[in-house]
Amino acid sequence: MTFVYGDPVLERRDQVWERLTHFSTTRNGPWFMIEDFNEIKGHNEKDGGRQHPDSSFLPFKQMVTDCGMLEFPFTGDMLSWVGKRAGHVTVRCRLDRAVGNADWHEKFPHSNVKYMRLWGSYHRPILADILRKPIRRSKKFKFDRRWLDNEELRQVILEGWKSPDLPLNATMMEHISSCRKALIEGLYADDNATTEEIAAALKELSDALKAEEMFWKQKSRVFWLREGDKNTKYFHALTKQRKAQNKITQLLDADGNIVEDEEGLVAIATSYFRQIFESYIPEDIEEALSAVLTMITGSMNDSLTAPVSEWEVKLALFVKWSK
Repeated sequence: MTFVYGDPVLERRDQVWERLTHFSTTRNGPWFMIEDFNEIKGHNEKDGGRQHPDSSFLPFKQMVTDCGMLEFPFTGDMLSWVGKRAGHVTVRCRLDRAVGNADWHEKFPHSNVKYMRLWGSYHRPILADILRKPIRRSKKFKFDRRWLDNEELRQVILEGWKSPDLPLNATMMEHISSCRKALIEGLYADDNATTEEIAAALKELSDALKAEEMFWKQKSRVFWLREGDKNTKYFHALTKQRKAQNKITQLLDADGNIVEDEEGLVAIATSYFRQIFESYIPEDIEEALSAVLTMITGSMNDSLTAPVSEWEVKLALFVKWSK
């Protein structure tokens, strides 16, 4: 864990970035940076004052990239510093932040940052929660289509359905839950495997790793990696980062109050979309529809809404099974 203070003298700030970059080449494992970097990454991280050239952001952004650092999801006002400049112009910047490398995101995938309110300083306090697991309700089970390529899928499901851990009078939902557990746990190890079986398993593992790399590459929306690069951990971290950043943690209700609990967020979102899509029985609807081109004629509509004939059923079946 590194606490950073970017040199307030611009000419000496690059020396801080060089030291951090050099440090990144001599260390391994999770790495977390936090504090006052005294620099921003773009125009979106500043409000007020004169605009800096785009080139001024490059050294800081290059250091972050060279160190393999990724942002954390945050709440609160990210413009953490407030000050006055010439002409009493108020300037607000994001000088304070927390970042972590791919190993950190892998080990603490649910870390997040909160910008607190200003109190006795020009800087907002920044609070980092270092979390291995999210604070949320259990995730819904989703069937993975890749399981369909596994020849032992049927056997795994049967063993889950007939699991000896189930009570004698197990309900349907308990059987399904047991199957779900069996699917998640996957295949079983075999200590008596032969050399040929081990070699075959290693080949399957290699194919699975390639498939996993492509899976995370697609989910992370990064398309510039060449095929074969072994950067699954990096893509995995990017996906977790994007998922965490896309999560809605707070909303304003109709009275302007901040709502953070899950039930309140659901109620606000439901109300919002209901107002958008709910009909208010508009008047003069015929006048509005008169501008819409008619694509389905009366005869076409009669044909589409007519009952299905026996001949149509036979035709559909014969066409399907003749392919």
